[in-house]
Amino acid sequence: MDKLDRYINSVCKNLKGRNEEITIVRQEMKNHLLQSVEELKRQGKSQDESIDIAINKFGQVDILKKQLKQVYTTEKSFSRKISNTAFILLIIGVIFLIFQNFIKYNSSYIDTKILYDVQDIIKSNNDVSSGKLETLFKENNNKFKFYNKELKYIAVFKYPPNYNGNMDTASFKNAKNIYPSYAQLNNDLKRIGYISNASSGKEYLTTNNKWYISVHYIKPRIQWLQYGINNILNIFIIICIVSSIVLFIISSFINIYHKRKVEFIS
Repeated sequence: MDKLDRYINSVCKNLKGRNEEITIVRQEMKNHLLQSVEELKRQGKSQDESIDIAINKFGQVDILKKQLKQVYTTEKSFSRKISNTAFILLIIGVIFLIFQNFIKYNSSYIDTKILYDVQDIIKSNNDVSSGKLETLFKENNNKFKFYNKELKYIAVFKYPPNYNGNMDTASFKNAKNIYPSYAQLNNDLKRIGYISNASSGKEYLTTNNKWYISVHYIKPRIQWLQYGINNILNIFIIICIVSSIVLFIISSFINIYHKRKVEFIS
């Protein structure tokens, strides 16, 4: 049977694919040839003659190579392209999902960071100057604009010693230090009727004093641009992830069909 093995090896020599599939092809070819040899031997042919006839019936090496190459290259190449496309879409969807969550997190965290930056200054100096507030304001002004917000002012309130009443921390008039200046903010208030429509604040206690820090900014009442971008991102992410899942399923079905076709051809 060495002649059969050499014939099978010559046909399958240049096949590319998973070892499991190639093994199936080789075994099915061998089983088919052995059955033909046994039938010919029962008809009175010698073993060598039966092998030669079985091989001739099965097909020429070049023709079989071409058929098997078509099975392994065309369908597997198509399946591989689908898998690669699905993987790329999945990666793109995940990247944009991470980016979107990163934007949302930083958008909600940016004002809180200023509060803690001011707190750290008070902790170190037991006070905070308007110059320090100006520096923080300028450092964060463009960051607010990136998230479609406008930073208006940073204010620090200091309660009098042993003060048990309530201070109006919503008014910048009571602030110990503020940036921009009270005069500039008052002019803006007279001009447009309001300074900000959103704010964040926190109390901070030191050994002898009680402080209140607030950050005020304008958040568009109708955030059509931000909502529009978020909706587009959401749709894009869903399309990428769903498409990748569908393509992975299609690729799996092609591989199953390919495997069955290999068995059938063999």
